[in-house]
Amino acid sequence: MKITPQAFIAILRHLGLLFFVRVGVLLLLILMVVVLRGQIEDIAQKTKQNRAAIFLQTDQLARQAQLRQQREMLYPLVARMKNFLPSQLDLARFREDISVIAEKNTVQASLRFGIESVPSSAIANLKEITIFLTVSGSGTAYTGFLRDLSAMPYFIRLDSLVFDAQGGLEGTTTVQASGILFLK
Repeated sequence: MKITPQAFIAILRHLGLLFFVRVGVLLLLILMVVVLRGQIEDIAQKTKQNRAAIFLQTDQLARQAQLRQQREMLYPLVARMKNFLPSQLDLARFREDISVIAEKNTVQASLRFGIESVPSSAIANLKEITIFLTVSGSGTAYTGFLRDLSAMPYFIRLDSLVFDAQGGLEGTTTVQASGILFLK
């Protein structure tokens, strides 16, 4: 069955204005859903990013609180630690102590200090002085020297160790070290 244009117009007139208003409202609602869907997805993405940022900040705050708690526990120990550190006036004694343990372990040691001490920590008000140490002797004697160096009543941080052990453990070994000596 074929519908003629006159019949189609008659059907549309029979449906009336209310039908077209309903179709228009339906099309408007469909358009709103499509537009709002994109906005809802954007809002969901932003909410997800905000939640991740809040989680990160919460984690950082928890770490900061933990660090503060550890600082409060350890801060009283700083004064005790400073009592163990040598003063700048004890640098000559440090040089003598290095000579004593070098002689004890049958190695030859030379020690140089850096030009100037620098502040180490604002909290502890410590100073650092760079040290350069060269030790020559057998590998086994050197290990004894290093063991005695670590037992000395000084706080030393060795940053660089360069070994030249061409003769093996029993041959001559030269070690060049640089590091930091902590002072009051």
